[in-house]
Parts: sequence; structure tokens; C-alpha cells
Amino acid sequence: MIAGQATRIALGWDRPWLESAVDRLAELNRCRFPADLGDCWVVMPTAEAGRLLREALALRFADLGGVTSLRVTLPEMLLQPEGAVADSATVLIRWVELLRSLPSGACPNLFKNDLLRRYGREDGWLLGIARQFQQCRLELAGEALNLEEVCRRFDRYCRERPSEGSLDCLARFQELWELERQLLAGFERVAEPAAARLEAIRRPVVPEGVRKVIFIGCPDLPAGVLQAAAHLPVPVEVWIGAPAAELSRFDDWGRPRQEWLAQPLELDCRTRVRRFGRPEEQAAKLADLLANPEYRPSAIGVLDEEVAESLVEKLQYQQPELPVYAPQSRKLSALPWTRLLLDLLALAEDPVRFELIARLARNALVQDFALTVGLVDDWPGVLIRLDQLESEHLLADWAELRDIVQYETARTAPPPALAELADWLERLAVWRRRLRQTPDLLRNAFEILAEIGRNNSYAELDLELSAVELAQLQRLVVEAANAARERPQMAKTLLTDECNHTEISIRADVEAAIDLVGFLELPWRPDRELVVAGFNEENFHYRRASDALLPERTRELLGMTTDKMRYAADVFRLKALLESRRLTILYGKASLNGDVLRPGRLLMQCGPALLPDRIRLLFSGALDESPVQPVRLAGAGGFPPYMPRRVGLLNRHLSVTAFQSYLNCPFQFYLNNVLRIRELNDRSIELDHMQFGNLLHEVLRRLGDGLEPSGDPAVVDAFCQRELEKVVRHRLNGGRRGIVRLQCGIMAQNLHYFAAVQAQEYDAGWRIRAVELPFSFRWDQLYSRVFPAAGKSAWRSAITLDGRLDRLDWRRSEQGIEEWRLIDYKTGSAGSSPAEKHVISAAAAWGDEEKEARYAFEKSSGSRSAAGYWADLQLPLYLLIAKYILADEFAMAPDAVFSAAYFNLPLAFTDTRLAVFDELERPEVLQNAVRCADWVLRRIFVEAVFWPPRQLNGRFDRRCELIGSTSEADYIALEQIPWHPEEAADEPAL
Repeated sequence: MIAGQATRIALGWDRPWLESAVDRLAELNRCRFPADLGDCWVVMPTAEAGRLLREALALRFADLGGVTSLRVTLPEMLLQPEGAVADSATVLIRWVELLRSLPSGACPNLFKNDLLRRYGREDGWLLGIARQFQQCRLELAGEALNLEEVCRRFDRYCRERPSEGSLDCLARFQELWELERQLLAGFERVAEPAAARLEAIRRPVVPEGVRKVIFIGCPDLPAGVLQAAAHLPVPVEVWIGAPAAELSRFDDWGRPRQEWLAQPLELDCRTRVRRFGRPEEQAAKLADLLANPEYRPSAIGVLDEEVAESLVEKLQYQQPELPVYAPQSRKLSALPWTRLLLDLLALAEDPVRFELIARLARNALVQDFALTVGLVDDWPGVLIRLDQLESEHLLADWAELRDIVQYETARTAPPPALAELADWLERLAVWRRRLRQTPDLLRNAFEILAEIGRNNSYAELDLELSAVELAQLQRLVVEAANAARERPQMAKTLLTDECNHTEISIRADVEAAIDLVGFLELPWRPDRELVVAGFNEENFHYRRASDALLPERTRELLGMTTDKMRYAADVFRLKALLESRRLTILYGKASLNGDVLRPGRLLMQCGPALLPDRIRLLFSGALDESPVQPVRLAGAGGFPPYMPRRVGLLNRHLSVTAFQSYLNCPFQFYLNNVLRIRELNDRSIELDHMQFGNLLHEVLRRLGDGLEPSGDPAVVDAFCQRELEKVVRHRLNGGRRGIVRLQCGIMAQNLHYFAAVQAQEYDAGWRIRAVELPFSFRWDQLYSRVFPAAGKSAWRSAITLDGRLDRLDWRRSEQGIEEWRLIDYKTGSAGSSPAEKHVISAAAAWGDEEKEARYAFEKSSGSRSAAGYWADLQLPLYLLIAKYILADEFAMAPDAVFSAAYFNLPLAFTDTRLAVFDELERPEVLQNAVRCADWVLRRIFVEAVFWPPRQLNGRFDRRCELIGSTSEADYIALEQIPWHPEEAADEPAL
């Protein structure tokens, strides 16, 4: 065999490639003890395949003392240059300097639409263009091409087949070639990476002692590796995972020829392929398969990251005894130390956004540091207080947070959490001053990172991964700091960009773990039965996005590796898998975000006559499999028994407004009021519906307390506008965000229209008697007044209802009758009708008992009527509370008339009006409301009925989906919710 000329060897595809490769390498040992393969340099397609080969060889030669001097490498290592090579940061800065020096009209074909003039002074844009140009040069070098050769080939093509597109492409490459010449002129002491790669292809270096280079199972090698292999001074063998009869269908280097694009694959889709709706359904199927103790594969193919994440999470809780590991590369910018360093760098900027402060407060490394140095003892309390401040004041930046905290801590006895928050903010201020006072921003930020590291328990970290991360991060910090020495303002931008484009991988040593591997690793797995999930086209990483400099057509013309070549290699891989394995394939219909997914093209790799039926089969739903249903454990009313029924947490108190929550969905009521699992929006940039309403309520409270009764709308409006300004200044620190200022303008308009309606009510004789009126009473007090014949009940007397009336109005009619009116302010997009909000039609899921308990009155619509059922009890209960509970306090006349109404303050300002709930004038309607309230209270406090969940607006609350439909293991964590022993006595008998 001549050195530098490849010899093809067939491994066959009747068994896994790993077994065939190990047997073939064992023959090369020639019975040496221990086994010595040091004269071979084995090139494997992936690092994971190389690891499997080492482990298999070690096991094969275990009786001979193992294997010595085994050299396994990756194809790209053949392109590694010798000697000093400039780092990426230095090259990018050189590109940026070169681009910045260009006149505004330079390179019109590269920078169309005058981009260079418009953005040529923005560091971020220049850095992005620099990386794009350099990446193009590195890809060309990997294919043994430089820009000079590219221009030569395009010039020849344009002479033979001139077209506007090809001429434009030639002009772009010529301009880029000119820029390259200027760039390379600045590299004298060290080699430029792309040029060094081309030199390595021309003069590849073989490790000492190597007499043979073996490529095993590498069907998509780039041209640069092939040329480097052709220049090797030793013989080269290419081992192909196919029978000898198939070798003619591969080129001299083992790459499948174009005829593989039409290779039909024998796959029985009806029995071996299944479609699932969402990633978590595929994960549930995989978990269900792994629950079988007789099925223990070494690996499962998972091509979709969302499926992998869902499976890892599901097994972690449901089958912790079954470890899985997903070997994957991770972006440096997604790792904890790097994220913290980038956040510390942002701390030096102006303004410091509140989002950054919140992110630092939630950083586990920062929390650990603060606990270690004694800065904070109660992090949960600090976070709760921080979130409350943001939610209450919609904080935009550091300055607003500092002002609010200083104001709050100036009080005589601020709560401990607030004092600790102030201390922590002061530490951030110290770090900020250090970062802003030094010219070397990156190194100083790294010193602060080191300070945090020295005072840390690392409880939340994977130490092995952290060691690799910090080594890479330190290297990038030094390189970026050195490269940006002349332009220090670019240091942070450069480091951030480098971290976003740097990946690290480390394999965790998880004993007996099942690996979750990608498609390229599957042929190397020894399992004879394999399951592959996420088999969608989106998960095969072909070039879907258009490459501005190297699109697919350009790659074909230049002889580079194309998507067609990659697809042909994938067809070959799947063919080898089908010949040697029993394969089960799962694919999805949609991503977690609801994006539609397509089945992989490989599933349609059949003959033309079969293709229409195959497409119908894959898209019609014939292969759909129902998701694996989680275990629904038996319990009262189907309620999961692992959920604590701690009604005692309610302390026998209930707000009147909570009735609506229970009537809407008992389980959501349980989550909100019993377990108190609620979302706190700590990332608001605008007022939510509740905050908007609360601000208006506060202004209207001040109106009722502080303004002399007036029928002049201008007087009422002026008072409301002044108070609104005061409230916004106090609660929102002036409302600095633009969207908040817009919302305050809407509130001002609401109050302007409110003033006109309020003046009309004044003219009609109505006067405000109370605003924001609190109340609290035992349920039996009200129930016995409405139903005097009802006997006393211990459970009713133990329940207290409380709440707050927005407003109580009074007037004396022309007939001399005293009238009282309960008013509830309502904000929203349009005005609300009290009857429509309180009374609905029956739902199909209701039983006869529920319909009877919730019956309100007959609703009329034209000439037709239908039964209406309570969906809310707020206004009828408010009316009864005023009539029976507050009568003595306000000296109400025995014959007084009562009504209840919404005061609508909608975004449709002209709909501002009072909407009276006329049906409450009928005594039987009020009695029905009390019966319904009594039924709800009995179900909550006596029977503890919180099941099943109900759909609202066509879907379940996501907390119901998470908690109400999962299995035993997922409920166990909820048992950790603090429960004081003295509350046990309040628990209902179940």
C-alpha cells in the first residue's frame, strides 16, 4: 500500500459498527501482551464514539492486561496547526479595526444598502460582521480553500455561465479577498488561524511511532481532512460500515455517493414508528418503556433537546434509581460562573436595570457568598421583599430601587429582611464602584468573581464542570483583555461574544447510566434494540438558515461539503441501523412552544411508488399514539391523596371575593387559598390589571374621605387628578417607565369621566357614607337572619367571613324612604353587567346537586328564559352584609331599601357608568345566593372537596396541569410545606 493513498475496508452492517471495529483492531495486535496498538492512529467521527471504542477495547483485552498506547482522535484534529496561532479575540479585534478604518462607501457588494455608513461605528454590529467574515474563512480553510482560490473558481464559472447572481457573488468574494490581504498584513509574530489551518493541511503532522492512520465510520469528512490525509507520510485505511458488495457506492474516502439520496429504506412505519403530540408525551413513553425492568439499554436516541430535558426531569422524580445522562456540549454563556461574570460586568453600566439586580439576587453563587460572609441570613425574606417592592412600584433601575429602600429603611423599625436587602445593595454598590474606577474592567470583574468563589460552599455546583468552565473563562478573559487593550470600551462586548460562541463538554461519570445520544452516535451503540425519539426534520442540523456568504449553491460550485452530502451520509447511517438493529422511532407534532414539527425526511426515504402512501401515513394521524397517562391515585372525589388537605391553614376565615374562585374551579381555590401557591410577577414593566385597579381605588378612597360633597364635575375631576399624581409619585416613584406613564394617562381619563358620572349621582341625591369599609362576621350571623327557622350549627358559627366594601352610598328618596347602595368599582376594557358577571349557564360537568345549590334565578333573553347559576356571590353578599351586619353601625332605618351596583371605569371611557344589579331586589334571589354560599362553605370546611379541576376559558390552569394530573412522586414535595401541629385540630374529617 502506497503512503498517502487510502485503502477501503468493509466492516459490514450485519452487526453494530463498534463490534466490527473492535474485532478488526484486535487482529492488528498480533497477540502482544499487553495489547499494543500504538502504531495506529484511529480517527473516529465523534468524541462519544471514540470513548466507546476505548472502553470496548479495554474490555476486549482485559485478560491481556489492557491496551497501551492507543491513539484515538477526531477528524478536525488533523487540521490543528503547529506553533503559535493568534487567539479568536485578537483576530476579531483586528477585523473590527480594519472595518472601522474603511471609508463609508467601501465594499459596496459586501455592505449593501449603505450598511457600513449606517452602522460602521457600532461595536456590536462590527463584531458580528467580523465573526461572520472570519467564520467564512475558517470554513473555507476546513475545505482546503482560501479566498484567492474561491475567486479563481468563481471567475472561471462566471466566464462559462455568467449570471447576475454569480457575478454578484464573485464581486463579494473579491472584496472579501482584498480585506483578507489587509488583515493578514498585520500578523507577523503569530499565525492567523485560517492561514495556519491551510498550512496544516499541506503539512500534516503524525504522532511519533504511528505507522498507519485508520478512519473508522466517518462518512461525511470535509475536503480539508481528506487533503490532509492524502498528504500523510504513512498509509491510510478507511473502514466503512457496509458490506464489501456496497463499496462501489462510496468514494475513495468512504463518503456515500449521490446515489444514496435515492436509496429506499425498508422501514415498517405501521409497527416501528409512532407520533406524539408534544415533547413531554414522547418523554412519558420513554419513561414507560424504561419502567420495564427487563429493558435496560445502554443508550436511547433522543434527537430533540426538549424531549431529553423532559425525560431527565421525569425520571429524576419518578424513577430516581434509574440514572440517565445526556452527553452534550453547553455554551459557556449558559454556565453559572460565566453568567455571573457577565452580570458583574453589566453592573458597571448606566443605567443599572432592575432586571440585573433581580438576577443577581437569585444567583445561587451570590446567595451562597452573602450567607458565608454574614451579609444576609434570610434570603427567602430578602427575595420576597425585593419582589414586593418591584411589584408595588414597578421599579425600572438601580436608582429607583435605592430611593425606595432608603425611604423604607428610614422608618423607626424596618423589618429585618428590608435591612438585609439594604446591606446587600450596599455590597453591590461597592462592587460597582470597583468596576467603574479601574480601566481594566475584565480583570477586575474576574477578581470579584474570585472573591465570591473564595467565600462559597459550592453547594449548587457540579465541581468538575465548574473547573473546566473557569479554566475556559479565565482564558477568554485574558485574551479579550489583551486584545481590547487599545479599545477597552470593547472589552465587555468582545468577552460576551466569545462566551456566546464557546462551547465546552465534559462527561460525568454516572455509574450504570443510560446515555441519551444523538443520531451520529447511534450506529456506535452495541444495543441490538434501539429507540429513537425526536425524529423530526428540525432536529437534523442541516443548513436551514440562508448563509449570506456560503449558501448551498455556492458550496456546490466550490466543491465543499453540502447538505446533500450530509443527508446521503444520514441515509447510510439509518440503513446500517435498520440492517443491524430492531429500531423504534418516535416523532412529534409540535414543540413546547406549539411550533409545528415535521417528520424527518429519512422516514420518507422509500421508492417513488410508495411515497404518497408514506406521506399520508406520517401526516394523517394513523401513527398517533395516545400519551402515557399519569397515574391518578384513588382518593376522595379523585383528589390526589398525596396533596395535603390543610384547610386549617385558612384558619376558618374566608374572604367574600374567594367564593368566585371556588365556583370557577375548586382545585384552583385550593392552590390559591389552602396551599397559597401563587405567582408573583417580579418582572413587570407595566401595571397589571390588579395594580391598575388598586391605584384607582386608592384615588377614589381619598375622594370619599377628603372631598366635600360636590355636584361640580370640574371640582371632582381636579381633586382626583391631584390625588392621582400624589399616589403615582409615592407608589411608583413618579412612574418613570414610558408604558407606566401611558397607563397613568389612561387613569387620568378614567377619573375625568368618573367625575361627570359622580356629579350626576350627587344631583340625584346620593352621598358617599363610607369608602374601603372593612367588615368581619361569623357566617351563622348572616345565615340565621336570612333563614330564621334554621337551627344553630357549630360549623357555621366557627367560620368568619371578611372583606372590604369599596363604597357605601346613601340618599332619601322623594317619598322619604331611606336608600342604601353598595358600589364595587370595576376596571377593564369594557363596562360589566353585574348580572352577566354573577350568573351563568350550567356547565356540562355539573351534577344535579351542584345545579341545585348554585341556582340563582331564571334569566330572560327576549321571549325565552333559562335557568341561571351563581358564578360569583360578591354583590348579593355585600348587600346582605350592609342590611344585616352594618345596620346598627350606620343607624339604618328598618324599612330602608338596599341595592348593589358596579361603578364601571373601563378603557372605553364613554361606557363609564353605574350598572345596578336589579335582580337583587327580589328576596328569593338573595336567599338563593345565601344557599349557594352555604353550600360552598360546607364543601370547603366540612367536606374538603377541591376536586376535580375545571377548565377556564377552554383550558386548565397550568398549576392544575402540573399538580393535578401527575403521579405520586410529584406530590411528595408538597408535603414539605410547613404545617404547625396546632393546626391539626382544625382539619376536617376526611
